[in-house]
Amino acid sequence: MTSMRRVFLPLALIFTLAAGAWFGSATGSAAVTVNGHSAHRAQILRDVAAIQQSPSFSCYFAALYQVPVTSSLNPNAPSTAAVASWTNFIIQSYTIENYEAHFGFQMTKAQYADAATSLEASLTSTVSKTGRTCPDTAAVAIGSLPQRLQEELVVAHAASMAISNYSTTSVNPTAANLLAFYQANATQYQILCVSDAVVPLANQSSFQNAVASGESPAAAIRQYSITPNAATGGSLGCFGPSSPYYASARSAVAGTTPGRFGNPVSATSGTTQVAVFFILTSATQATFAQSKAQVANDISTHNESVGQGTLSALIKSARVELDSSLGMWGDSNGVMGVFPPTSPAATLVPAPLGSAE
Repeated sequence: MTSMRRVFLPLALIFTLAAGAWFGSATGSAAVTVNGHSAHRAQILRDVAAIQQSPSFSCYFAALYQVPVTSSLNPNAPSTAAVASWTNFIIQSYTIENYEAHFGFQMTKAQYADAATSLEASLTSTVSKTGRTCPDTAAVAIGSLPQRLQEELVVAHAASMAISNYSTTSVNPTAANLLAFYQANATQYQILCVSDAVVPLANQSSFQNAVASGESPAAAIRQYSITPNAATGGSLGCFGPSSPYYASARSAVAGTTPGRFGNPVSATSGTTQVAVFFILTSATQATFAQSKAQVANDISTHNESVGQGTLSALIKSARVELDSSLGMWGDSNGVMGVFPPTSPAATLVPAPLGSAE
């Protein structure tokens, strides 16, 4: 099944509804119906074809969904996985529409502008995390698509950003709420001084026994660690919330207390198998001013999680009907989504523009 993450398709598709781009009508057959809203098969396939025909954007699409965009059987056709991914977009679109329309959501020009910038950053981050290298920037890639699709993607992202606003557990990032969030989670915003021990597996037991018998962490590191910083007790430095390495430092010592090693992480140093131990040597409270940017990032992450949870619950309760040529609607480990269709990829070549399919 294709994954459902990052960019969701929109709520009301403000810029496209007047043209009836996706909604079923007397001149087209409904391939997807969600809570009474329908989409044409021909338009779905034309949209995927536009993505496929843009080498720039197809790179980002492939990274976003971890699927091939072009069929391995027909170089002129999109892959069945790409079609299923885009169909998932549409199902999410109509699901969010029903939900947010209930609250009278109206998108402002400012929200649209913010969403455009956020979408580019989100796509750039996704590509970076997957280790891909795309030929153009996210802004250029989006700009390579037809104007209608560009607008749909931006409106989509704005809607996905707004979905958490209607949850009682989301946090509106006002100045007062930033401070309140910091105060409620103060222990998460500290200046962390961290050391590590990189110990060959052959010496791991000896290292752990030495620490257990009362040898100081610094002495044990100097004796058993094989990295140059062992001479200074394995110090990696101190990291405050404004440090670009803060998230990594916070993750490395999560759940530990100062002066005690955490559980080892297996790794390779050159050709040597090693166990890496991190230890928090000290933790002092960072001020709100030092932590503000990280607090804002944590609130954003929290709201994204809330939005994902809300969407997942809405998707599970949605009434979905799907043409089997586009995919199969089903459950995978508790997550509802579209599985790629079983029909040959060659049958998914889009119908000519203006077709009444």
